Amino acid sequence: MLGLLGNDDLGDSLLNDCSVAFQSNQSESIVDNILTISDHSLRRNDDLQDSLSNDWSNPPKSNQSELITDNISSATDPFAYLSKGLHFCNLNIQHILPKIDEIRLLLSAKNTPDILGICESFLGPHHPDSLISISGYNCIRKDRHDTHDKCGGGLLLYSRQSINVKRRPDIEISNIETIWAEVIQPSSKSFLICTVYRPPNALSSWIDLFETEISVAQSTGLEFLIMGDLNIDMKLCSNSKWLHLVELFDLSQLINNPTRVTDTSSTIIDHVYTSDRGNITECFVASYAVSDHFPVCFSRKVKCKISKDEHIATSYRCFKTFDEQLFLFDLSYLTLCRFTRS
Repeated sequence: MLGLLGNDDLGDSLLNDCSVAFQSNQSESIVDNILTISDHSLRRNDDLQDSLSNDWSNPPKSNQSELITDNISSATDPFAYLSKGLHFCNLNIQHILPKIDEIRLLLSAKNTPDILGICESFLGPHHPDSLISISGYNCIRKDRHDTHDKCGGGLLLYSRQSINVKRRPDIEISNIETIWAEVIQPSSKSFLICTVYRPPNALSSWIDLFETEISVAQSTGLEFLIMGDLNIDMKLCSNSKWLHLVELFDLSQLINNPTRVTDTSSTIIDHVYTSDRGNITECFVASYAVSDHFPVCFSRKVKCKISKDEHIATSYRCFKTFDEQLFLFDLSYLTLCRFTRS
C-alpha cells in the first residue's frame, strides 16, 4: 500500500506517524535515541575528516633511492657537488697539454673532485710529469704506448695528496687502457677505483680482457667503482656482450643523461658503475666541459673528513715582551741616523 502513495502522500503519512509516536509515552526515549545516533554520526564524520586530512598532510614515504641526480653546474661552480663524501669525476679531455692550465684553474676552486680520471691524454714518453702536474694532487699515468696494442688515447688519475691512493698493477693484467687503484681509508674498509677508456673501434675481445680484470678486482673482496669512456651508447645499447658483463658482476650503471651531444646525436658513452649502489650519494653529468664530452661526476660515502686545502704556514711577530718606549727610542735613533748620513 505504501508503494502506491505519491511523494506528497508519503511525506504526510510519515509526519502523521511521527506526530503519533511523539504523543506516546515513549516519546522521550525516541528523541534521546535519535540525538545519540546523530551525535555518534557527527563524531564519526569528524574523525573521518581528521583521518583524511592527516593522510594528505603526512603522505607515505617513498621507497625510491635518495641518489641525487639533479645537480646544476654553472661557471662559478662547474661540478656542483651537493652531498658530502669523496667526490669523483671522469672526463674525456682529448689532448690534455693545451688544456692543463684550465684544469689547474678548475681544481683550485673549493667544490672540486677529490679524484679525477682523464681519458685520451695523448701523452708519450717524451712528456715529463712536470707538464701535467697539478698543485695539491698526485698523478698516476698510463700512456697509450704502455698498452698492449700501443694505440688508444692514454689515461691519467689525479687524487688529492691528503687521500691515500695506491695503484694496483696486479689488477691491470690485460694491459688495456685501465688504471686500477685502491683508496685506503683510515677508519673503514678500502675500495677500488678504475678509470677506463675503450676505443670506438675496439674488437669484442676487448670486453673479454676487461672482464678478466674485473674478475681479479672482485676476487679481492673489495667494493669497486668504474668510470670512463666506454664508447657504448647506453641509450640504445645493443651490445649484448657488454650487457652480459654488467649483469654477470651485478653492476649498477648510474649515468642517465647524455654525455656527448652534437648537432646530429646525443649519446651516453661515458659511464659510472658501482658494485655497491648504497654507498653512492649522488651521480650527475656536469654541463661544463673542455672537450666534446661532458664530465661524469659522483660522490661516495666516507667516514673520515677529506682535507680539501693544503696547510698554510703564517709567520708573525710576537708582542708579549713589547716595550713601547724602547720602540720609540729605536725609531727616533734610526731617523736621526738617516738624517746624519744624508
